[in-house]
Amino acid sequence: MTGMLRRNWIRKLPSYQLYGLGPMDRRQVMPYGLTAAMVGAALALRWIFDPMLPSGFPFVTFLPAIVISAFALGLWPSILASAAGLLLNWYFFIPPAYSFALQSSSIAVLAFFLFIVVVNVLLTHLAIGAIHDSDDATRAKDDLAAFQEILIRELDHRIKNTFTVVASLVKLSARYASSTSDLADEVSARILALGRSHSSLWRVDRDADATVQSIARQVLEPFLTAHAGKITITGQSPVLDVRRVQMLSLIFHELATNAVKYGALANDGGQVQISCLEDGPQTLSVLWQESGIARTETEAADGSRKGYGTELIERLISGAGGQLTRLFDDGKMTMTIQFSGT
Repeated sequence: MTGMLRRNWIRKLPSYQLYGLGPMDRRQVMPYGLTAAMVGAALALRWIFDPMLPSGFPFVTFLPAIVISAFALGLWPSILASAAGLLLNWYFFIPPAYSFALQSSSIAVLAFFLFIVVVNVLLTHLAIGAIHDSDDATRAKDDLAAFQEILIRELDHRIKNTFTVVASLVKLSARYASSTSDLADEVSARILALGRSHSSLWRVDRDADATVQSIARQVLEPFLTAHAGKITITGQSPVLDVRRVQMLSLIFHELATNAVKYGALANDGGQVQISCLEDGPQTLSVLWQESGIARTETEAADGSRKGYGTELIERLISGAGGQLTRLFDDGKMTMTIQFSGT
């Protein structure tokens, strides 16, 4: 407890607060002023007590000023105090007085003074630096612990959310599956699509890759391989949050599956284009466009057959507060998903 109080007191000193600053930093003005005042007081005391002091101790009143400046004011003020003390004593109190001339005895006195002040200033600076570095390490440790707690909470939230989505997939799929085999295949494919979207989530805040386009490439990877050249992904979107990444991953999977069954990917001439438009700083529209759909396929895709995929897409978009529009015209289908607050 006593050590902590002592360190808290040291943290209030300019030597701690200004540690690492250069000599010309504006925040050094006050320490320089205090140092000059201490040197002036040391000079005055030296003049006053000069008749009482024995010869050979010219620096006796200056050493306390140097020690105090090193401990309380920092490295550069203590260097200033040391240089001023050296020059003032050399000129006024080391024979021959009022001169910078050197005698053999003067050289020894000056060398001893330099040794004392260099050792004192260096050791004090290192001690203050050790406390400063220790505090930096403690803060870094605390920041890391806080960050880990945030990560654990976020992971817990994401896992719970993923389980909720998977449970919803299984429950809704069971309503439309004609057999347990179909149910297993459909649920497995949708869970894998959801899993591929998490590659984008992992990269969020690392290289800002959780965009509409990156999610489409991740989720539609099997379709891009099987239908090379028939799926085009263009543009660039803002980085999306976790909820919209999961929503779009499932929607893209359902739309691609639908396109393979009776849409643009069901014939050789069909094309799928995925893009997005920023209608404003807070509004994003995601477009899924299919062309080259045969008449019978267009009729099958126009929503009259409302199956699991259609219901899932509508639920996902409605739950996220978005809006869905579909347009069918002459072998073309355009689906637009619009949501705000990107």
